[in-house]
Amino acid sequence: MISDPFIEHITSQYNSPAFIDEVGMGAIFGELVACAVLITAPFENKLVDDSKKLKHEIIYRLAPELRNRVVYSYGVVKAQEICKIRNLVTADKLAMQRAVDGLPVRPDALFIDGIHPIEYPCPVYTIIKGDEKVFGISVASIIAKDYRDGFIVKHYGNDYSQYHIASNKGYRSPDHLMALRIHGVTALHRSYMPQIKRIISGEYDRIFQNKYSDRWFALRKKVLATY
Repeated sequence: MISDPFIEHITSQYNSPAFIDEVGMGAIFGELVACAVLITAPFENKLVDDSKKLKHEIIYRLAPELRNRVVYSYGVVKAQEICKIRNLVTADKLAMQRAVDGLPVRPDALFIDGIHPIEYPCPVYTIIKGDEKVFGISVASIIAKDYRDGFIVKHYGNDYSQYHIASNKGYRSPDHLMALRIHGVTALHRSYMPQIKRIISGEYDRIFQNKYSDRWFALRKKVLATY
């Protein structure tokens, strides 16, 4: 990860700062999960980085070790809640708020990945690409990713196998998008999103064909074979 001396200097000014990141913003199915982390004793791990840059097997191996090193709390916004809110930024803030509220100790500062702050009675810092620059935020991103992936596979992997949820975790894989076109949306899909509506209507068919070329018919056959 990229170390930022200026940010490290700021974080060092506080006794119990919380580091926050979320996963699931880019998904089209399932929960949004935030994690808030308190690092009570400094430690190092050279593998820690933005979870988006790490292979899944590294995330799943790192997460248990990191959970043993920090105090953490999850904030979850269910798929149905997201569809009612119809705004991912608002849902993201709600997930982060729930994560911070779940901590056993009230933090004296918040360091959040991204540009969207939450209201809290302490200094709140938002850091663009914070999951690349701040160790604590990277830790939060890994723990959140591990939790969400496990939750999605456990609760939805079998029941929604036609959407290949166990492999794509609710994100926009080609198989998932094709399955949406064939089978339609479920109550756990973010059906209000314009992209989803265009997929269902067939507006993206030509884009799919151009993007996946000769894979298009093979992909369609694979998805249909789910049933």
